[in-house]
Amino acid sequence: MKLIANGHDHTAKFRDYDRKRCRLESLCACTGILFFVPLVSTPESRYGRYWANQGLIVLLVEVLCLIAGLTLSALLSLLLPVPVLGKIAAVLKVLVAVALWGIVLFYVLTATLSVLRGRAKDVPFIGYWRFFR
Repeated sequence: MKLIANGHDHTAKFRDYDRKRCRLESLCACTGILFFVPLVSTPESRYGRYWANQGLIVLLVEVLCLIAGLTLSALLSLLLPVPVLGKIAAVLKVLVAVALWGIVLFYVLTATLSVLRGRAKDVPFIGYWRFFR
């Protein structure tokens, strides 16, 4: 498995007209939960499909972070009744929650900044996955 920290830039593959026309829809896709907006509003746009794909990846990251956070929170909650370990577990729960939300925020902001710059740049590490062609 390859890890690409910076993400590939695919901007040259898309027309300027297409990038400008789908900017708002692509911004919606960057949130993750609204990844389908470019597919519905501009189905013929390659740039829209590209950002729908990146938005789906961001949504998958959000869901994985949510599942990891809930699981670790439940496991750490088992230690709360123990006097010393309970305080450590409470601090770890907060640190884990902040770290996971930081990851989600990183992916959303990275995608949003790429769209605002008019670029077609993969989100870091896993943006090379393709669901929509």
